[in-house]
Amino acid sequence: MRIETARKGRGKRARLVAQIVPGGDELTSTYHGQPLDGKSLLITRYGGGGDHLFLTALVAELKRRYPTARISIGGAKPWREVWRGSGLIEDYLVYPVPQVEVQKRDYYLTFEGTIEGRKEGQEAEPRRENVYDIFFELAGCGDTPDSRKVPVLGTTPAGRDYADRVLKQCRKPVICYQWEASVVNRTYPHSLSLKLLFLLAQLGQVLLLGKRLPRPEFVPRGVLGLNTPRLEQAFGILSKSDLLVGPDSMFLHAAAALGVATVPIFGPISAEARVRTYPRCFPIEGAAECGPCFTHSVNPCKSPMYERKTDTGEVVGIWCKRMVIPPEKIADAARRALNDPQG
Repeated sequence: MRIETARKGRGKRARLVAQIVPGGDELTSTYHGQPLDGKSLLITRYGGGGDHLFLTALVAELKRRYPTARISIGGAKPWREVWRGSGLIEDYLVYPVPQVEVQKRDYYLTFEGTIEGRKEGQEAEPRRENVYDIFFELAGCGDTPDSRKVPVLGTTPAGRDYADRVLKQCRKPVICYQWEASVVNRTYPHSLSLKLLFLLAQLGQVLLLGKRLPRPEFVPRGVLGLNTPRLEQAFGILSKSDLLVGPDSMFLHAAAALGVATVPIFGPISAEARVRTYPRCFPIEGAAECGPCFTHSVNPCKSPMYERKTDTGEVVGIWCKRMVIPPEKIADAARRALNDPQG
């Protein structure tokens, strides 16, 4: 199944190259595993921060195999922070990548459409291919062991200093919680999140990461919201935390890169497809029979769970059914993660 997905990804990728960089396949050779010693390679992926964290593992493997390779990355401006401090790349090019930059390199490889190219919810069986397996296969590195399929992330002095200031008065252990994923289909329902926060606050100091956080008066005592203006600050907090709990989103993969224990919550996408290779990971998957459907985009769930006000019946939330998981189950996993002897 993995090889079949890789082939489909190559076809989708070739079509998207022509859209992003007209005539991209003609400008330079497509990379599919050629020796890179002394050569240059441009890899592009717009996507989100999690997508770029996936790529850090691949680039680290390419640099291990070809230490003199010169690798550049093209992507959206915010994800430059993912690569800063990693020491893996020469430069980061903000989209749209000029043709002249493609022509400068010996090889070009784009991951556009590699994940999204699958037809969401139309497969005979739920797809569970691990994203690292797919990425590494497309780059000709399919023989890489699982131990090297973990993201790489560096923190900055400014990020670490920010974390020291915030955590100075916090009690231990420190538990980070991501309030929302990048799309609603992967977000844990807000009403259940509030119950979960109450349980997590009994285990340690809880810090909320992300945007659109709840107002302070609505969260339990022992929970602190952090509207970090920069990713380097969030990464600094994660690097000094004991546990990350949250949906399938960027901070999950950042925590794994930093060696922090994780309790990821999965609904439309299976845990196997994302965190199979992560150490100190205690994933929780929803049990609804409608998935995993691999609804990866912002497209709404076809059979969601509606959250309503008890008095008026007004709809206040529309959630993936597989994300409706008892908070107690997640809290138990968090307790196991904190007591993990490998920690």
